[in-house]
Amino acid sequence: MVSNLMKLSDAKAIHKPLATNASASMWDVGDGVACLEFHSKMNTIDLDTIAMGIEAVTIASNGMRALLIHNEATHFSVGANIGMFLNAANAGDWAGIDMMVTRGQTMMRAFKFSPVPVVAAPAGLALGGGCEVLLHCAAVQAHAGLSTGLVEPLVGLIPGWGGCKELLIRKGAGSPEDAMPAILASFEQITMAITSKSAIEAKALNYLRSHDGMTMNIEQLFADAKTLALKMAENYVPPQPAHFHLSGLDAVEKMMQVETRSGKSLPHDRVISQHLAIVLSGGEEAGATPQSEDVIFELEKQNFVALCKMPATAARIDAMLKTGKPLRN
Repeated sequence: MVSNLMKLSDAKAIHKPLATNASASMWDVGDGVACLEFHSKMNTIDLDTIAMGIEAVTIASNGMRALLIHNEATHFSVGANIGMFLNAANAGDWAGIDMMVTRGQTMMRAFKFSPVPVVAAPAGLALGGGCEVLLHCAAVQAHAGLSTGLVEPLVGLIPGWGGCKELLIRKGAGSPEDAMPAILASFEQITMAITSKSAIEAKALNYLRSHDGMTMNIEQLFADAKTLALKMAENYVPPQPAHFHLSGLDAVEKMMQVETRSGKSLPHDRVISQHLAIVLSGGEEAGATPQSEDVIFELEKQNFVALCKMPATAARIDAMLKTGKPLRN
């Protein structure tokens, strides 16, 4: 029997958080279900968010049936707190940036391989790191108007918390015959920072899967997500790690050359594309044996950190923070 808590705010009115910090909290929402709530400014993901995300999976895995990720703000999450990367870059703290990426990847692994289902219930914007959270959940119950996508190139970066990896999986890079189309489709989607205008479009772009749910009435979103989580919990088995059949750096580079000749890309766009191509094609060892998720995670981190060292990336981040608009450089 599902309890009559129809919204997260209902649970917050009668319970103290199971755990909390400045950026996120975890709540008992009844029926053996916990809820991870982001509550930083614009629900950006910072180190406190990440710490709470990892802790939430640990708590939920010890006696609870499922974990929701949900909040009642206008936007689920506008992505990583890019200011923390800019501050570290300005200080030359490359080890700090490496640590931030590693910690974010640790949280995404925890979501994906949790022994209990992790179900996200997003509304509004779920961009960059917010999209990566959705990509690593067992399921998503999305509001119909969800706008989501991997928009990191707009700030001079590539997805570093598993977004490249998961999009490759969604587009078929797990099978040798589909790997090249998956690589090229992922490359185009990420370089163009394509976002959905609805949950239906998010499915077409592979940000959501066919089994992910959609709710028209936002007032019903939490209840629908909880119902889905409880249904999944009945016989949930965590996924096995994926393996990738990647190669084709030459093909991606040819696509980049076409874009350059057509005038569609600017100088730093081409640099970002080069680093993204390395990740999506599996790096220097591609083609010999299938690559693991850990290999792609490492490639994401290496190339993310390399881009953080570039003044053109710092300029893009600074412009976004000051104006809210992407800098074209």
